[in-house]
Amino acid sequence: MKITFNERWSRLKETSPLLLLLLPLQQYINGADWPYTLLMGGSPSCQVAAVDMKGPVAENVRNKIRENCVVIFSKTYCPYCKMAKKVFDDMGTPYEVYEIDKEKDGVAVQDVLDIMTGARTVPRVFVGGKCIGGGTETRQLYKDGKLVELVGQCSDNS
Repeated sequence: MKITFNERWSRLKETSPLLLLLLPLQQYINGADWPYTLLMGGSPSCQVAAVDMKGPVAENVRNKIRENCVVIFSKTYCPYCKMAKKVFDDMGTPYEVYEIDKEKDGVAVQDVLDIMTGARTVPRVFVGGKCIGGGTETRQLYKDGKLVELVGQCSDNS
């Protein structure tokens, strides 16, 4: 006696409740829409929802980076963000700050930054349109005397 995939699936569901976790996949295979948001990445901490890099949030991020010599995408409570801001304060260099945790589209901004820079962590520091990294990298560039030069280059071009 030959049984169909759906009949076999029905029998398996009755005998093994854990297989119910696979039900959305089985429904998708049979033509139903996938019921979950597309995620990229391995562990939940690095999963990122698919991002529209041509949408208004991505355009806003690109504009901030393009229009300012120094931009820091930050969170108000983050010690590494405070470290990066302190470096520019100590240098006397003005900077634009975007506090991700204070904006309604902050999560989407962080998703865009992840695609742009390869990291979701904050801060994301941009000098002259290029991401120089986070707080630790910013402080190290300052200690090495390279940050003053980078800021000087973008200040000369504005």
